Amino acid sequence: MSLHSYNIFIHRYTPKILEHLGILIIFISNLGSFSRGIITTITYKLQSNVKSVDIYNIFYKFYGTKLLIRLYDKSLPNIKIV
Repeated sequence: MSLHSYNIFIHRYTPKILEHLGILIIFISNLGSFSRGIITTITYKLQSNVKSVDIYNIFYKFYGTKLLIRLYDKSLPNIKIV
Protein backbone atom coordinates (compact mmCIF):
# COMPACT_ATOMS: atom_id res chain seq x y z
CA MET A 1 0.00 0.00 0.00
CA SER A 2 1.19 3.47 -0.80
CA LEU A 3 0.42 6.61 1.20
CA HIS A 4 0.62 10.16 -0.01
CA SER A 5 0.58 13.02 2.50
CA TYR A 6 -0.84 16.25 1.20
CA ASN A 7 -1.13 19.91 2.19
CA ILE A 8 1.30 19.52 5.08
CA PHE A 9 1.26 22.72 7.19
CA ILE A 10 -1.44 24.23 4.95
CA HIS A 11 -4.34 21.78 5.16
CA ARG A 12 -7.69 23.59 4.98
CA TYR A 13 -8.87 22.12 8.31
CA THR A 14 -5.77 23.09 10.28
CA PRO A 15 -6.99 26.61 11.26
CA LYS A 16 -10.30 25.22 12.58
CA ILE A 17 -8.51 22.49 14.52
CA LEU A 18 -6.08 25.00 16.04
CA GLU A 19 -8.93 27.31 16.96
CA HIS A 20 -10.91 24.51 18.59
CA LEU A 21 -7.98 22.96 20.48
CA GLY A 22 -6.21 26.17 21.41
CA ILE A 23 -2.81 24.43 21.10
CA LEU A 24 -0.23 24.18 18.33
CA ILE A 25 -0.40 20.90 16.37
CA ILE A 26 0.73 19.63 12.99
CA PHE A 27 -2.18 18.05 11.06
CA ILE A 28 -1.35 15.77 8.12
CA SER A 29 -3.94 13.95 6.01
CA ASN A 30 -2.88 10.94 3.98
CA LEU A 31 -4.33 9.57 0.76
CA GLY A 32 -4.21 5.84 0.16
CA SER A 33 -6.06 3.01 -1.51
CA PHE A 34 -8.10 2.18 1.60
CA SER A 35 -11.13 -0.05 1.46
CA ARG A 36 -12.48 2.02 4.36
CA GLY A 37 -11.28 4.58 6.84
CA ILE A 38 -8.69 7.35 6.70
CA ILE A 39 -5.25 7.91 8.13
CA THR A 40 -4.37 11.23 9.69
CA THR A 41 -1.22 12.11 11.59
CA ILE A 42 -1.54 14.74 14.31
CA THR A 43 1.66 15.77 16.08
CA TYR A 44 1.97 17.72 19.32
CA LYS A 45 5.07 18.43 21.41
CA LEU A 46 4.53 17.07 24.92
CA GLN A 47 6.06 18.36 28.10
CA SER A 48 9.20 16.44 29.07
CA ASN A 49 7.65 14.82 32.17
CA VAL A 50 4.78 13.14 30.26
CA LYS A 51 5.15 9.37 29.75
CA SER A 52 3.50 7.17 27.12
CA VAL A 53 1.45 5.39 29.79
CA ASP A 54 0.01 8.77 30.80
CA ILE A 55 -1.13 9.38 27.22
CA TYR A 56 -2.62 5.90 26.93
CA ASN A 57 -4.56 6.39 30.18
CA ILE A 58 -5.98 9.71 28.97
CA PHE A 59 -7.09 8.14 25.68
CA TYR A 60 -8.53 5.10 27.47
CA LYS A 61 -10.47 7.28 29.92
CA PHE A 62 -12.04 9.26 27.08
CA TYR A 63 -12.38 6.65 24.30
CA GLY A 64 -12.32 3.32 26.19
CA THR A 65 -16.09 2.73 25.99
CA LYS A 66 -16.62 4.10 22.47
CA LEU A 67 -17.80 1.38 20.09
CA LEU A 68 -16.06 2.70 16.99
CA ILE A 69 -12.68 3.43 18.62
CA ARG A 70 -9.93 0.86 19.12
CA LEU A 71 -7.01 1.62 21.40
CA TYR A 72 -3.76 -0.34 21.17
CA ASP A 73 -1.42 -0.64 24.11
CA LYS A 74 0.68 -3.65 23.03
CA SER A 75 1.13 -2.96 19.31
CA LEU A 76 0.72 -0.32 16.66
CA PRO A 77 -2.52 -0.16 14.70
CA ASN A 78 -2.62 -1.76 11.27
CA ILE A 79 -4.87 -0.61 8.41
CA LYS A 80 -5.75 -4.26 7.64
CA ILE A 81 -7.61 -4.63 10.96
CA VAL A 82 -9.79 -1.57 10.47
